[in-house]
Amino acid sequence: MNTWQLSKGDLVESSKKHYKGQRGIIVKGPYNHRFLNRDDYEMISHGLGHLAGSYGSAVDVMFTASGRTIRHSTGDVKRVATDG
Repeated sequence: MNTWQLSKGDLVESSKKHYKGQRGIIVKGPYNHRFLNRDDYEMISHGLGHLAGSYGSAVDVMFTASGRTIRHSTGDVKRVATDG
C-alpha cells in the first residue's frame, strides 16, 4: 500500500491494460467510483443492480501523448518520481 496520496497535477504511469507504461497527468480526483465489470452488467439486467459493482478510489488521467482522458482506479497508477 502506498503511504502517499495521489492528487490533481501529479505525473503518473499507468499499469492498466491498454495504457500500460504510458505517462499522464491527474486532472481530477481522487474520488469514489462504482466500478462495473461484465458480470455486474449481467446482474443489473436480471434485476440485481443493487448488488452489482465494487466501490473504490478513482482518478482521471490525461495522457500527454494522445491528449485522451481516462478514468483509472488508484491501484492502476503509480506516481512518477520528479526532482524537487
